Amino acid sequence: MTLVRSYHREPRDLEPFIKEARNILAEGHDLESVLRHLRENGCDIGDSIRVTMSVTGKIHRDAKMAVCYSDTWRDWFPAIVSLHDSLDRALVQLAEEEPELISFKSGPTEESSR
Repeated sequence: MTLVRSYHREPRDLEPFIKEARNILAEGHDLESVLRHLRENGCDIGDSIRVTMSVTGKIHRDAKMAVCYSDTWRDWFPAIVSLHDSLDRALVQLAEEEPELISFKSGPTEESSR
């Protein structure tokens, strides 16, 4: 069985979006305007979270909440919750069926700590 240990998407240069977001905020617009601009210009929800962290100073959890509950991304929220629920169920099932591959405990695996 092949197990994907991690996934890292290709990094995206968010600096132009961060600069644009700062300009939008400096013009007196709100975060919703920034998020709308980001989405209209091809940023995904993860990009929007990272830009929000950069321009507001919010920690990841707070930026994620601001983005997920925004009017701009609200239509995605049910799908995100469903995805997270499906991933949780799949990981629990995998841990039960293949305990040598995955466990319920937090922290590094025995192999990765070597």
